[in-house]
Parts: sequence; structure tokens; C-alpha cells
Amino acid sequence: MDAETESLAIELIRGLRVDVAELHLKLDGMKGELFGEIGSLRTDLRAEFESLRANIASDLSNFHAGFSEQIAGLHLLLLEYHSEVVAQTATYRNPDGGPQRP
Repeated sequence: MDAETESLAIELIRGLRVDVAELHLKLDGMKGELFGEIGSLRTDLRAEFESLRANIASDLSNFHAGFSEQIAGLHLLLLEYHSEVVAQTATYRNPDGGPQRP
């Protein structure tokens, strides 16, 4: 390899080094931007999950209250039905306590 070719190759390699260094700087800048964006997205996602958790907790609380009211109503209906059955059964018995015969 003659001196001129070697000098040209060295110049090209130096140019590539400069280009690579510039690319490294750009990549470092982009990496910083990406980390910032990821942090922002993480914060937004955390806030969305907290909001969703609060909504679900509220919905479950409302469901529990409504369901408890329905159970209480059913319990009262069952007690009323039982009272009616007991009252009707008492009217069909003889005063001595045995069942009536037709």
C-alpha cells in the first residue's frame, strides 16, 4: 500500500470515528428522552390503575350494600311466610294439640 492510499484510508477512518461519535451523542440524547418518556408513561399508568382501583372499590361497595338490602328483604319475606304457615297450622289443630280429622 502506498502512502497516498494509506493516508486516504486513515482520513476515512477518522471521518468514520467522528460519525460514530456523533451517533453515540445522538443515541445518548435519545436514550435520555426515552427514559423520561417511560417515566412519564409509568406515572400515567400508575394514576390510571389507582383510579381504576378506586372505581372498582366503589362499585363493589355499592354492590355489597344493594345485595345486603336484598338479603335483608328476603329474610323478612321468609319470616313472614314462616309466620303465616305457623298461624295456618295452629288453626287446623284441635284444642288438645292433635291434628283434626275430617
